[in-house]
Amino acid sequence: MKTCTTVLILLFIFTNTHAQEKRELKTEITHVTVFSMGAQIHRSGSMDIAEGKTLIKLTGLTPDLDPKSLQVKANDEVTILSVAHEWNTSTNAHNNKTLDSLNHVYAQLEKAGDQLNMRSGVLDQKLQLLTLNGNLRSEASGVTAMQLESALVLFEATWMSANQEKLVIGHQLDSLEKLKAETGKQINVIRGTPLVSKSEIEVLIITDHSTTAQLEISYIVKNAGWIPKYDIRAKDVSQPIVVMYKAEVYQQTGEVWKNVKLSLSSASPYTRQTAPELQTWKLTTLANTTFRRIGPSEHAYGTGMVTGRVTDVENGEPLIFANVMVSGHTLGTQTDMNGDFSILLPQGASSLEVSYTGYTSQTVAITKQLMSIRLKSGMQLESVEIVGSRNRATDYYADGVRLNSMSKAPEQLTVIIENQVSVEFELKNLTTILSDGKNSSLEVQTYEIPAAYHYETAPKADRGAYLIATLTNWEKYYLIEGQANLYFKNTYIGKTILDPLNLSDTLEISLGRDPEVLVERIKEDEFTKKTFLGTNTIIEKNFKLTFRNKKQYPIRIQVFDQVPVSINDVVDVTVTDLSGGIQDERTGIIKWDFSIDPTSNKELHMSYAVKYPSKERVVLE
Repeated sequence: MKTCTTVLILLFIFTNTHAQEKRELKTEITHVTVFSMGAQIHRSGSMDIAEGKTLIKLTGLTPDLDPKSLQVKANDEVTILSVAHEWNTSTNAHNNKTLDSLNHVYAQLEKAGDQLNMRSGVLDQKLQLLTLNGNLRSEASGVTAMQLESALVLFEATWMSANQEKLVIGHQLDSLEKLKAETGKQINVIRGTPLVSKSEIEVLIITDHSTTAQLEISYIVKNAGWIPKYDIRAKDVSQPIVVMYKAEVYQQTGEVWKNVKLSLSSASPYTRQTAPELQTWKLTTLANTTFRRIGPSEHAYGTGMVTGRVTDVENGEPLIFANVMVSGHTLGTQTDMNGDFSILLPQGASSLEVSYTGYTSQTVAITKQLMSIRLKSGMQLESVEIVGSRNRATDYYADGVRLNSMSKAPEQLTVIIENQVSVEFELKNLTTILSDGKNSSLEVQTYEIPAAYHYETAPKADRGAYLIATLTNWEKYYLIEGQANLYFKNTYIGKTILDPLNLSDTLEISLGRDPEVLVERIKEDEFTKKTFLGTNTIIEKNFKLTFRNKKQYPIRIQVFDQVPVSINDVVDVTVTDLSGGIQDERTGIIKWDFSIDPTSNKELHMSYAVKYPSKERVVLE
């Protein structure tokens, strides 16, 4: 019996010696890599631990955390046994501070209302006394006519003053009731808001001696991203183009990124990462073919400006700072204080991706220029457990890293890191990004890019001449598709889309219409005639194009026009004069490229003839 007791005591001591210790670890965000959609958060923290197992718990993390992206690393003296993630919903998730403040305001409004009501009651008593003593009996009191007149004047003044004060009090009480109603509405919204879930991470570690455990945690969040923006400035046609590369960073994760190392990546963890595969193309006859109607989501509206409003589907309230992105592009914007937005669309844009914290994201087809988008509140959360050692995990992006030095550029705020499939801009200074959904504009790089300038015009469609800057070898500047503000001679001239996604080795940027280059296209009626030859009709068209350069230096201009292209043998088109222009036989587009001396004019002539059967009709300009 004594031996058994001794064994039990030793077993109890051994068990408690090796029992796992549960500790809560406070971590800080040290580095954030922001993608075009989403961001990777890096946290770190350390604590002293004893020999054996220790269960380390991280609490109060963003509910936006994607558990599938969770990575945990530890120093070499510690081994990670398991990593588990869960959401914790508790009453403490209410914003008690805001609720207490609103309750205090509501109480003060009620107090002010009580005081006004008390004053109004005093005035009522005063008016009542005046009414009761309003019948003056001169025969009883011996009041003289002069005394009676003075009493009436005093009565009138007191009566008017009391009623005017009651009128003011009535307006004040109405205003207080409106403020109370608005404050009560805000209180009810907070009280009725579903409890906010917070992420918690439990890391089970083990060590064979007392040491300091250093943990590095990283995870992906969805409600964050950055939008590339540009300021493009040109002083004159003898100077290079200055491109200021900016990033508008936003996040609504519930965590403040305070004094963190910030990197901006062109990659996105939520886009397709695998190459597509073609399926067997089975062809049959028309009679056996089933056609599928193409819905609005598969129809591209086209290039242009789209405006709209984002609201709550239940109460119609506008959603402020909701993110609106063009699907498949890095172009995006945010809604204003009224929930309104406007966005410039690239060619072929077909849908918008709209997201807002606490709401289900939507992909909306672009079917018209004025859109109304309604989001539904609520998001589905799930739990996951990750088991296994992570202390040898590699960084999220580690392959093919190469640093580029920009020796010719001015002092920059970022270091460019070119990965195998993406580019990162690493800001040199620590940055703070609040979790308020507002865009924080950060300067990334400033380039001075040599440019060749020329003018382009298509006078058939537009009599304006547009200044074009042509950039060569633009690939080395790591430009990403984005909206650009244009400045010429320090004057804002409008917006455009910088599109480096094309396959050309040159990039053209339109700097707007120049009023000092005049263009005119007229039809010379005296040279246009209609003749009949047998069963055919022949129409000859003649045009004169005139250009004037009002500048004090020569300019180069490219002119585009067109002649019709016949699609069958019935209609025959013959070009008779192009003034040296080059015609594309397939499209009928004609191009002239020439220079105009200072304060000089130049003329071009274009003529063509169309022959077709007399019994038919053709439509010409």
